[in-house]
Amino acid sequence: MTSSSANINVEGDTEYSFIIPQYPTPPSVATNTADNITGISAIIRGSLTSRGTASSANVSFQWGTLSGNLTQETASQVMGSTGNFSANLSSLSSNTTYYFRAKAVGDGTSYGNELSFTTKALVSINITPANPLLLPGRTQQFNASGTYSDNSTANITG
Repeated sequence: MTSSSANINVEGDTEYSFIIPQYPTPPSVATNTADNITGISAIIRGSLTSRGTASSANVSFQWGTLSGNLTQETASQVMGSTGNFSANLSSLSSNTTYYFRAKAVGDGTSYGNELSFTTKALVSINITPANPLLLPGRTQQFNASGTYSDNSTANITG
């Protein structure tokens, strides 16, 4: 808690001093929609709308696959002024709904609303080489490429 003082003159020469406490104000943050959603990744976005009484705020996202139970958190970013921020989520499961919300920590902690997005569905897998010649006692490396419901592709070799 910080404070400031004020002097008040009351009839005559008497001067009274008061200390006025100033309580910390947490930052304000908003959760914005996700975009660039594929079968395995997405970009989630937020806005720091106020730093509150702090000179900077650490912003991040909480996320997970159960609404109200966001068990994952992105790396924190330090922001010295208001503005937009984002995080890339990768290695996601296809055709899965993810929930997320923005988080800001300064002189207190605040959260944005919880939003969601659904990754694209995996519709086909292409494995190469298509017709391998595999001799007994030998191994062969295969590569797998997935095609998703939005026609995007990704290497899914594990």
